[in-house]
Formats: sequence, structure tokens, C-alpha cells
Amino acid sequence: MPHTRLPAVLTPARISRLDKLACIAILALVLLGIAADTPSDSPGGDLDWRERVIVLLPGVCVQPAGLPPTPDLPPVPLVPSPDQWPAWPDWMTCGSAQARLNARGRALNTFGSDYRSPAQLTAALNQALQNAPAADQSSQPIPFTIRAVEAFSYAGNLPAYESSQTSQPLPVSARALDAQFRRWQRAYPDAAFDLIGHSLGGAIAAYWAASIASPAELRAIHTIITLDSPLDGYPRNYADTFFLPFFGPVASDLLAGSPEVQAIKTAPTRWLEGPGTLANPLVTITNIRDLAVPFFLATIPGAVLFADDYGPDASSLNHGAILTSPAALAQIAETLAQTGMPLLS
Repeated sequence: MPHTRLPAVLTPARISRLDKLACIAILALVLLGIAADTPSDSPGGDLDWRERVIVLLPGVCVQPAGLPPTPDLPPVPLVPSPDQWPAWPDWMTCGSAQARLNARGRALNTFGSDYRSPAQLTAALNQALQNAPAADQSSQPIPFTIRAVEAFSYAGNLPAYESSQTSQPLPVSARALDAQFRRWQRAYPDAAFDLIGHSLGGAIAAYWAASIASPAELRAIHTIITLDSPLDGYPRNYADTFFLPFFGPVASDLLAGSPEVQAIKTAPTRWLEGPGTLANPLVTITNIRDLAVPFFLATIPGAVLFADDYGPDASSLNHGAILTSPAALAQIAETLAQTGMPLLS
């Protein structure tokens, strides 16, 4: 069996050749280090913020029959308290506790027809940018292409779920999101993702980012936008009379100070900086009129906050106004239009 033999004598010529090879190796390592430390629009070299997949996450299903006739809610600054429970809209009641819901149909029923297709959403976002208060005649269209609009299912990769599943523990819903996200990444391997969650949907997205998502999944995130989501958790004086008795296991997970809420508060730390001019890819948009999720419960340290008056909605304790507000859609459009990609911490 042949053996490799080392040279017995290091001649000056051999030493000179080894010095050259060492210099080349050191230079290559330096260049690799510089490349690793250089911010890129495509982390990992295979993602492009100009190609997007929008994911819609609707919130919990309410069963009005279980609610008392008159609200007993702590006061929200500057917002009048209702004297009776509203006639809840379809997107919030979902039928009976065992109603079978098509994930895409319910997402569109919640977020509206503007999200029905990439073409319709592109047109709506561009129109929202044109109509934004700070817009001028030179306002540019969104600088990215929407590859797909996907809908979160509380049953994971199944296209339908029971309304009662929206009340399942928060980690269960987050694992359902993770299963779908991995499937979407296989379907759109070069795209970046924007997760838009209303109410509980935003809390699920934030918990997933904080506790379940892998670095490869987080590198694919452009933004996570929450709309009136209880990221900071419900204090007892709110939860005891409004949330805990009527919303199942997830209600306990959303109590202020719970392990799940504590995890959500770490979500912004998963990134060093946000895309473009955003300080963080986790962006919370909240209506100061919302009585179901008061604005002071809708944000956490490190998240980008946009709190504004997005109008009343008597059918949902003002919890649905943000879904139909042109001003809120303009804020969503401006957030999505941020260029670049966030960097992982």
C-alpha cells in the first residue's frame, strides 16, 4: 500500500512557495470575513426582498351566545365605553364552535377582497400609497412583486379548520404556522415573506418568530405586521371579565406575564435591524379606539409602533375598524414598501 511521504528537507524554494500559499490562504479568509459582515439585501444569497409572499393570519372566533348582555370593561382613555355587546360581524363569530372554516375564505372575509390575488393587492397598495397623507405626485409604486397571497390555517397544512381551533393554546397555533411556513418556503424558495396578523393572528406570528422559527425561516422574513394584536398580554382586570371566560385555552396564554407573552416580548431581539428605515421588522399598527385590544396592550419594546385613530366600528368594539381603514392600509403599504431585508441577531 503506497504511503505519502513528506519532504525531508525544506529548501529555500520550498519555503518561498509555502509563504506564498499561506498569504493566499490568509487573504481568502479575510475576504470571506468581510463578505460575512457586509449587509446584504439577500441574506444567505438566495432571498430577494423584491419578490414577496404575503401571509394573512386572522384572529380568534368569538361565540356571542356565551357573552353577557352588557360589557364590563375597564375604561380606555378618550374612548367611550359601550352600554351593550355589539352584533358581532361574520369574520369574528365564524358560526358555531364546531363550524368548519375554509382557511382562505375566512382570511379574505377578515382582511377584505383587496387581498384576493397578487394583482388586486398590488393595485390596492399602490392606491393606498397615492392617497397617503404624505404622498405627492411623485409617489412611487411599491418596489416589489407579490408572488402569492397565502392564508394561515389553525390546522396546519390542512385547508380548513374548526372555529374552536382558533382558541387552542398559542404554541399549538404557532406550530401550525411553522408547518405551513416550511411548505411555503419550498414553494417560493427565492421569496421574502410578510406576515400580516389581525388580533390573535399577530400574536401567533410574533410567538412563532420568538420561539419556534428557525434561523433559515427568520432570514426569509421581511416584516411581521400586527393589527390590534395583544402582544403585551391582558391584565387581570381586563381578562377576568372579557377574555378568560369566553376564549378558551388561548386566553390563559395571553395573560400579561404568562410564559407565552414573555416569549412574544423577545421577538424583536431576533433581529439586529429592520429593512430600510424600519428599526425592527416587527411592526404593530393599532387603533387608539379599540376596546377589545386597547392600544397600550398592542405593542412591546423593540417593535415599531404606529398608533392612530383608524375610526370606530360599533359591530366589533372598534376591533375591526383597522381592517377597513384606508389610513391603516396606507400604513401597511408604507411598511411593506421598505427596501432590503432585516439581519438576524
